Amino acid sequence: MVKLIPYIHRETGESGRRFLNTIQENFGDVVIELCDDLDALEKVAQVTDLPGHGKKIFILYVDSETRLTQLYEHVDMFDGERVIALIPENKKTFLIRVNRFYPRFTGMIDGSFLDVIAVLQKMIQQ
Repeated sequence: MVKLIPYIHRETGESGRRFLNTIQENFGDVVIELCDDLDALEKVAQVTDLPGHGKKIFILYVDSETRLTQLYEHVDMFDGERVIALIPENKKTFLIRVNRFYPRFTGMIDGSFLDVIAVLQKMIQQ
């Protein structure tokens, strides 16, 4: 069993909803557990660590530097996990900090998400 765990903060707005819709449209047969704040993300990370929960893939939708800073304070939660990160700008500061999550893929939040879908499909098939 595969579980996609997108973290899209509830204050993200239209771009976050568009990304979530894209995920839901392309992965309707996969369990998707949306986390819209850090508390929900921590709870899901703890529960899915239990045996029998299968493969999980965290998708971190980072819409601002503030959001990245908040996530960065909990970076240990992602040790050894499969992570995809989406960032708002291809700036050195974002790239340096997001790489600490050891993402399998880093993309931009302003695109069509076709690259993210392709990476997720490959990760799910592995």
